[in-house]
Amino acid sequence: GALARVAPHMLCLSGLAVAIVTLSDVRTPTLVIDVDAIASDRSLEQLVASGVDAEFEAELGPAAYLHTRVASSLKQRPRYHKDASYALARLDAPLPAGGAYLSMGLNNDYDASYYWARHVGQSSRAPAPGIGVRADDLGLAEIFRLSEEEGRLQGNLQPNDGKWSEWCEFLKLGDQVDLVPASALAALRAAGGEVCGISRASRPLGAEPEVVGRWTRAGLEVGGAQVQ
Repeated sequence: GALARVAPHMLCLSGLAVAIVTLSDVRTPTLVIDVDAIASDRSLEQLVASGVDAEFEAELGPAAYLHTRVASSLKQRPRYHKDASYALARLDAPLPAGGAYLSMGLNNDYDASYYWARHVGQSSRAPAPGIGVRADDLGLAEIFRLSEEEGRLQGNLQPNDGKWSEWCEFLKLGDQVDLVPASALAALRAAGGEVCGISRASRPLGAEPEVVGRWTRAGLEVGGAQVQ
């Protein structure tokens, strides 16, 4: 006899789906802590809530980033010259007291016109060579291209392989970048007291880090007022 025709069955997995919040979902500016890099036995929540500034700085400083977005960017790229120094982008965060440098960053850019893959682990903190960060007229952090002389004086000379910092030339409105602050506490103030923890522990290699917690540090003085 003819073979029986069996309608295909679809297995519905919607009830098993779990929403994962990743770094690109985080509001900016925010102080981001890489929990995989914290050496302390105490949890991030305990360290944030401790209220001891020196402890906060010592324990979280080596794992801290100021996560920001591009508020405006370069409209026309100047012709290259080794002595050229020009602004590339303005960020949506004030420059933290004590300064900061632009790191290679924590998450990837998926723009179809230009792609760069950020680093993982401690390499995420590597500075983008040939790039400086300063405060603009409004006190906001501004990324700029160092001249060859400035790069040499700062020990941050652009290497022959421009790919390490070429991506900075293509930053556009809304792109996310990470500053490594000289002071985690100053970066926390620049972020208005907002802190989030991230981890790559359960993520596929190369995937965006997952947000594992968010807090606001109460009692922190920001702009002359205390965060409640």
